[in-house]
Amino acid sequence: MQYGNRNDEKVLEQVRALLEQNRAQEACALLSTQGSRSSELSNAHAVCLMRMARFDKAVEVFRGFVLADNGLSLKPRLPEKYAVNFATALLLTGNLDGCLQTLEEAGEEARQGASDLYEAIARWKKSLPLGRRLWAAMGGMLPPGPIPLPFAPGTV
Repeated sequence: MQYGNRNDEKVLEQVRALLEQNRAQEACALLSTQGSRSSELSNAHAVCLMRMARFDKAVEVFRGFVLADNGLSLKPRLPEKYAVNFATALLLTGNLDGCLQTLEEAGEEARQGASDLYEAIARWKKSLPLGRRLWAAMGGMLPPGPIPLPFAPGTV
């Protein structure tokens, strides 16, 4: 893990506790008081934004620390939870292809860590009308929009 300093560890403990109590806005406010912007704090900030249903903003925060300098691919040796969290944010903005590409690029460990995400996608596809599923199976586009998750998004 990439902590900015020892204070980051304490702040992350507080953020986790607040998120467990469904107090994402307070957790986000706590993070905004920190001068440090380690990857861990940035990840926590983006997770708070996802929990507050500010998905586009979460994607923007993730892009700032998970993407390589080319802005197109993930940083090498990116921790699995960052990749899964970024993929989750993409999915919640309705970017299913981006979500799946991110998980594919992140590697086997991230794909294993995203089993809940894959299950949510499969459940959503099964919920579509038969005609839509058949269309998609023949190469047609799936309907746009966010895919509902049966769990709180993101891991701090």
